[in-house]
Amino acid sequence: MPASYDRSTIPAPEAACPFEATEGYVVARRNLLIGLWAGRRLGLSGTELETYAREIVAADRDEPGHEDVLRKLRADFKEAGCPISEPELSAQVVSCHAEASRQCAATD
Repeated sequence: MPASYDRSTIPAPEAACPFEATEGYVVARRNLLIGLWAGRRLGLSGTELETYAREIVAADRDEPGHEDVLRKLRADFKEAGCPISEPELSAQVVSCHAEASRQCAATD
């Protein structure tokens, strides 16, 4: 039986996925990746970037699904005066989810 994923745990950017990664872990990893992408677009780097990415992961605790994450991203881009289209944001979510799945499927 796969281990369950505690939504209060935020994966570290450099951490490998656990052997039995659950869908919850993949989603948290996706949110971390999209947070890193968005943070870079917002001009963040270093610890500010990592902190922002973790805030994106934490935003997913508000409600089921990923709309809470998208709402935070839209608000952050708007506040920073950095335009982002819905198709671009949606494509990035799909891309980050695929990358998170790939990372969690990779084994040595």
